[in-house]
Amino acid sequence: MTGEPDATGGTVTDGLVTRRGIVVDGVEAGCVLLDAEDGQDYLLVGGDPAVLVAGGRVEVSGLPQPDLMTICQQGIPFSVRSARRI
Repeated sequence: MTGEPDATGGTVTDGLVTRRGIVVDGVEAGCVLLDAEDGQDYLLVGGDPAVLVAGGRVEVSGLPQPDLMTICQQGIPFSVRSARRI
C-alpha cells in the first residue's frame, strides 16, 4: 500500500509514519537520533543497531511518541518499527 504524504513531508502508511534523514549520536551514551529531512530531530527508540549507525542515511517507519519518558534529553521519541539504509 502506498503511503499518503503527511504535513511534515513524510508519509503515513497503515498508521506508521516514515521519515528520512541522517543518523547522529546523542549527547547521552546509547542515544541515537535522526536528523530528519523535515527539520526535526527524532530520538530513535528500538530499530536495528546495525542499520542505525551514526553518519548513515536512513529511512525509518514507526510511531512518534512525544510523551515517552527517556534519559536522552533530545529529540522527539520515535518508536522504530523498521529501518533501512538509503
